[in-house]
Amino acid sequence: MTAKPWIVPELTSENRLPMHSVPHSDRIMLDGRWRFQLLHTPEEAPATRWSEADVPGCWTMQSFFDLPHYTNVQMPFPGNPPQLPDVNPTGIYERDFDLPAEWLAGRRIVLHVGAARAC
Repeated sequence: MTAKPWIVPELTSENRLPMHSVPHSDRIMLDGRWRFQLLHTPEEAPATRWSEADVPGCWTMQSFFDLPHYTNVQMPFPGNPPQLPDVNPTGIYERDFDLPAEWLAGRRIVLHVGAARAC
């Protein structure tokens, strides 16, 4: 391995265990179908009508207007950072879920979104 692993574009991890979920009795799994909107820009107002998307999942692989971008040489957008392109797809996810009644009495509740990331 090179002394500077961050300059090797093929390297996506090193000494990392495979990702997995660990079931716990005090966790609620939120995988499944979520309400979803894909906006053209972060400033665009959300609509009243929602689609659905699978979570975990990637909207570019679920028949929405935004397509995957593959690059290892240059950014697939015009301009230099931090300039953003005119079309900057932004996804909004929404889901309802119920907390067990016993969790509501003097307990700290944390929503941990473990594998989400922006690309």
